[in-house]
Amino acid sequence: AVTVTRVDVSPDMRNAIIWLGLLGSESDHERLLKRIHGRRPELQAIVAGRLTTKFVPRLTFKLDTGGAYAATIDRLLRNS
Repeated sequence: AVTVTRVDVSPDMRNAIIWLGLLGSESDHERLLKRIHGRRPELQAIVAGRLTTKFVPRLTFKLDTGGAYAATIDRLLRNS
C-alpha cells in the first residue's frame, strides 16, 4: 500500500523529505500518512543505525500525487 517514490536530502544531510505513493482512497491516504508520521521516531532510529555520517537526516513524509495527476491527465486526453 506504500511505495517510496523519491527521497530529497538537503545538502547538509540534516533533513530528508520522503515522498510516498499510497494506494487506496483519499481517506486511506490520510490514515496511512498519520500512521507513518506516528512511526517516524522508529524509522529515524533505523536510519541512524545504518548511516555512518556525522548527521542523520530528520525525516519528513509527504504524499507524492504525481501518479494520480498523471492518471487524471491521461483520462482527460483520452476523453477529448
